[in-house]
Amino acid sequence: MSGIYHFMSRQKESLYIGKSLNLSRRIKSHIAGSTNTRDVHKYFEYVECYFIDDALQMEIYETYMINIFKPKFNVDKVITYKTQRYNVDVNDAYKNERSNIQQRIDMALENFSL
Repeated sequence: MSGIYHFMSRQKESLYIGKSLNLSRRIKSHIAGSTNTRDVHKYFEYVECYFIDDALQMEIYETYMINIFKPKFNVDKVITYKTQRYNVDVNDAYKNERSNIQQRIDMALENFSL
């Protein structure tokens, strides 16, 4: 059975998220410490599985889950980017510009006695 697996600690902290075409075999290899998580497999206490057959859906859900749960041991597929919405410098510049525009509007209204 294919899908996505989500390893968690005893405190239910997200540790690792991955996908596999054979969930059973992949999870067993992680627990045995014979994969890329061999140094951290001892922290795995719980696993959740989501069964998905479509490869594209698995890729999308895995990336989505990694970026939502931010597991401690996943380093790939973490999307970090700056957008105008999240970039503090851009937001401050936007607020300053809006403030300048508002001041000019206020001055214009005063000149016209409105």
